[in-house]
Amino acid sequence: MTSEYTSNQPLLTAESITHNYGNVEALSDCTLSLHTGRVYGLIGPNGAGKTTLLQILCGLLSPDKGTIHINSNSSRAIGYLPQHPEFRPQFTAREIIQFYQQMVGQNKSSPVSILEQVGLDSVASRTVDGFSGGMIQLLGIAQATIGNPPIIILDEPTSGLDPTMTTRVFEATETIADEHTTVLVSSHDLDSVDRYANRVLLLINGQIKHRGTTDALQDRTNVQSLHQAYHDLIPASHETVTP
Repeated sequence: MTSEYTSNQPLLTAESITHNYGNVEALSDCTLSLHTGRVYGLIGPNGAGKTTLLQILCGLLSPDKGTIHINSNSSRAIGYLPQHPEFRPQFTAREIIQFYQQMVGQNKSSPVSILEQVGLDSVASRTVDGFSGGMIQLLGIAQATIGNPPIIILDEPTSGLDPTMTTRVFEATETIADEHTTVLVSSHDLDSVDRYANRVLLLINGQIKHRGTTDALQDRTNVQSLHQAYHDLIPASHETVTP
């Protein structure tokens, strides 16, 4: 589990977030806070509403109800990596970073230094069409950090990756989370969440059922692992079709 650099003042507070898709309630009265210096793992079954929640926190969707407050004066408060990032295949990794730097008006850091924090500095001159899925995700994490936003949100960045690349992605989140930055990452990889996340948010059927440490979740269910706690709280009947 990564070390913490915490502040008493939440960096982000979301209160009573509710969102519907037609007659389907995707999120119901979700409340959470994010503190600086932590890695938060957002877990839950497919269709629990994780992507919807992340998109609302990023401002890509508007909630039907509820408020979000970000305690930051940064010109770019949130860096976001969608579940399936797409980059121009004929561009090099350096050119991709330069492109996004221009988009957000942040050119102070060299592209190679940004790539270095996710371990891609050695392939800065390679075109993206030769990248593996894991390298694409690492490149996406790098672009999310441009401008040093205090909040980094990653939507299932390890989906479909092999164990080695999964470890590299989570190690990158650990590197990024420091006294100035917090990371919120959704994932089905419970082992990695248990290892790297300081806090866990458990989302079931659009509701946050747990906010806290993995140890607290295990104590609550009287089990010895995050896997056991998760499966005790999420029987198969709780699977939904919510985005």
